[in-house]
Amino acid sequence: MEAGVPQGDEYRITFDGGMEELERLFRISPSKPPLDATIVSIDLETPGSKGKNLRVNRKEVSGKAFSESMNESLKESKPPMISTHQFSTSHASEDFEDCDHTDFKECIFSRTRYITKNNLNDTIARYIQFPEDTIDQDTKDTTGLRAVVLIGHSPERDLEIIRRLGISINHIAPVAAIIDTHRLSRYILGSDSPLGKSTPLQKFAICNVLTELGIPYNWYDLHNAGNDATYTLYALIMLAARWTEYKGGAAAGLRAFVEGEVAAPRWRPVRNSLGAHRVEEEVRDPVVRLGSGLVAVAKSLRLSSSEAKKVVKSDQ
Repeated sequence: MEAGVPQGDEYRITFDGGMEELERLFRISPSKPPLDATIVSIDLETPGSKGKNLRVNRKEVSGKAFSESMNESLKESKPPMISTHQFSTSHASEDFEDCDHTDFKECIFSRTRYITKNNLNDTIARYIQFPEDTIDQDTKDTTGLRAVVLIGHSPERDLEIIRRLGISINHIAPVAAIIDTHRLSRYILGSDSPLGKSTPLQKFAICNVLTELGIPYNWYDLHNAGNDATYTLYALIMLAARWTEYKGGAAAGLRAFVEGEVAAPRWRPVRNSLGAHRVEEEVRDPVVRLGSGLVAVAKSLRLSSSEAKKVVKSDQ
């Protein structure tokens, strides 16, 4: 059985995260057969314990997201070509449009849509199924479905959650490969990398990988299902670019694709709460961002509005 492909209900990922699948997916090695598939980045957020003691049911999956791109889209230059979908079994974006203060974390790439817990499994299935014939949207088995490559930054936990929900992914979609960008980044960017970097990467959390690859992000946008899924897909493409250059190929097209996606217009939450994605002017101006943050902090401490203004003025 090919490495990185689900075997029954078990998911085995190679030590390097799926280098062979990466080379086939992005046509890096001419000697290997190309892998034509839709790339699906998946991230699930659940409260509670992690690891071996994980207990999961539909009530515990609070947020999930899918970010996908057709492989052939990477050859085009009309961003955005990546589509992000975020769902929550708790709230929708509209629930917080008039809230100044909330711990509800927005996705900056997509509006959060509410789904019932009973629709959780059907939604997961729907967003990893891509009919070859787009007219046939109700395909229930893998016949006539486009192959998919699932990716994640340490996706084992996400896959285990899906399994414990009673979903057998390889029975509802033709999964051609599973790629782990955490292991992949260790292989390409780490101390044992064949690239021979003078300053290899030492930490491989998604924020460290994004920084190393030159992908812009704001720290407060991470650890949100939709944002993490999208940034993981960006990271995969930029890792492919690094590996392509190492192999002597041209990676300008891959880099341009990610740059175009990053710069593409995106949905913006209308809320202006502390920790939410700021409006464009505040993102550009750190002083304004700091000022608005201080106002929010002051209000959270129950200071009067006049006292809050004094806090901001004293810090400018």
